[in-house]
Amino acid sequence: MPVASPVPLARMNRRLMIWRRRLVAALRASPRAYAHVLRALPVVAAARIALWVLPLKTALGLTVRARDRRRPRRRPAPPAQDLAAGIRRASRLVPKANCLPQALAGQILLGRAGYETEVRIGIRQTPARGFEAHAWLEHDGRILLGDLPDMAHFTPLPALERYLGHHCPGKTPPQ
Repeated sequence: MPVASPVPLARMNRRLMIWRRRLVAALRASPRAYAHVLRALPVVAAARIALWVLPLKTALGLTVRARDRRRPRRRPAPPAQDLAAGIRRASRLVPKANCLPQALAGQILLGRAGYETEVRIGIRQTPARGFEAHAWLEHDGRILLGDLPDMAHFTPLPALERYLGHHCPGKTPPQ
C-alpha cells in the first residue's frame, strides 16, 4: 500500500495553524468587539458562499432583501465603525472573504442597524497586474469597508442598486 506524501499533510497543518491563530486573535477582542465578530461571522460566511454558488445578480438581490429586513431595536444601534470592524475581523476567519463578501455583509448588517449604505465597485488597469476590480462599502460618503491606500486609481462603476433595479430606502429610485 503506497504511503501518502507528507507535503499535503504539512500544508494542511500549516493552514490549520494559521486559521487557529486568526481565531484566537479574533477572540482576544473586547467583549463588545467579540459580540460584533460573532454577529458578523455567519453573515460574512453566507455572503462568501452566495458568491461562490449563485450568479452575481442573484447574490446581490438576496443581499438587498436581507438588508431591508429590519427588526425593532430595543437598544440603540452600535456605531457603524464598530460593526465594520467586526466584519473585518470575521472576514479573517472565512476563506476568500475579500472585498466583495465584506461589502455585502456590511450592507446587510449596517442596513439592519438602520444605516444607509451603498456597495460600490471600481475598476482599474495596470501594466503590472492587468485588469483589477475592488468593492467597498460607503456610508454618508465615507468608506467603511474596503478602503485601500490607492483608492484614487479605481474608477467607480454605477451603484449596484441601479444594476439590480432596486433603490436604497430613503433615496429616489434610479431613472
